[in-house]
Amino acid sequence: PLELAAASGALGELLREAGRYGESAPLLALAVQQAIAAQGPDHPDVAAYLLNEGNLLRATGDLAGASLRYERALAIFEAAHGPDHPFVATALTNVAGLASGLGDGASARPLLERAVAIYEKTLPPDHEFLATGLNNLGTRQLNDGDLEAAFATLTRAAQVWERSLGPAHPSTVTGWRNVATTLLASGRAADAATLLGEVASRAAAVLPTNHPAVAGARVQQAEALSWAGDQVAALALYRTALPVLEAGLGADHPDLAWPLTDLARSERLVGDEEAARAALTRVEGIVRRQILPLLDATSERERILLLQSLRHHADLALSVFDRPSDAASAYRALLAWKGAALGSLLAQRAVARAGADPKSQETAMALVATRQDLAELVFARDAPDRAARMKALATKKEALERALS
Repeated sequence: PLELAAASGALGELLREAGRYGESAPLLALAVQQAIAAQGPDHPDVAAYLLNEGNLLRATGDLAGASLRYERALAIFEAAHGPDHPFVATALTNVAGLASGLGDGASARPLLERAVAIYEKTLPPDHEFLATGLNNLGTRQLNDGDLEAAFATLTRAAQVWERSLGPAHPSTVTGWRNVATTLLASGRAADAATLLGEVASRAAAVLPTNHPAVAGARVQQAEALSWAGDQVAALALYRTALPVLEAGLGADHPDLAWPLTDLARSERLVGDEEAARAALTRVEGIVRRQILPLLDATSERERILLLQSLRHHADLALSVFDRPSDAASAYRALLAWKGAALGSLLAQRAVARAGADPKSQETAMALVATRQDLAELVFARDAPDRAARMKALATKKEALERALS
């Protein structure tokens, strides 16, 4: 059983990371079962497999199932290792992430603070796990609007990553980009642009200039320059860095939606409304083709981020499109995105509310399976009777959502 648990757990994790959730689920469940059979229900190995299964359930929308597994894993780790073990900190981070995804920042923040305290007590000061814990806490502080605390915490995270992994490691670059995001939120766009330029230059000294980590920092630097008022410099940087990012991600990658939106803003500010419209139209296409069909397979956090971006995008749509008919068309698209994202969020929270009632849980699990089938069918372009099956699944999904509402 131990060998089977390890093998199924490893393969299940690989499939989960590849987005193949339907194939991953039975393997991760089998890993838990075999670990229990071999070592009993309270062994730390069982807790590790429970965390992996919880991560999958969270990604597929089963928040109630994810919560049960996270809490059980936390209890096992605390009983086996005591309250101050790094494994306990890892479980705390998962519980906090679930709370944050549901908008419960008040519950998430003390859990993240406790996780950081554990890492500080038990790990070397330059350990990358400490950096990850600090980054999680700093992101929570940023989302709470506590900008001063977020800046200090995220700066520490980036410094630890840089000492432990080097200046060009993707985690280090991400850490400093998070610090820059805090500077932007604090109205310090010029400082953010300077920081991002330094980060990109340090990374480029080690990595090829066309590396996605370098290009991503340059694109964010362009955004900061734009908000600092230097549209000429921003556009010049966008025009060199965005093609590099596109080459690495693909022209329709969802991660391009935000920088293209900011590019549209800069083009609009220099008076090139045609270029602004073209960029914004690309964003609309990316969201329509790549994001909306997958809402039912994305995480709660990703849906919330999409909703948060809509106001900024709406303001641009109404300012960039001169003709009322164009603006109205763009605004209708925005409302459609918002409606789809909100509907998906409400369905996911209905699953979480199902609680322990057996009938509600059965309905909730049927909804999770139906949503996953529908999301996977989006990719199955050559599937027999694809259109009819998608319509039937959509009808079934709506009925299950009504039953849980």
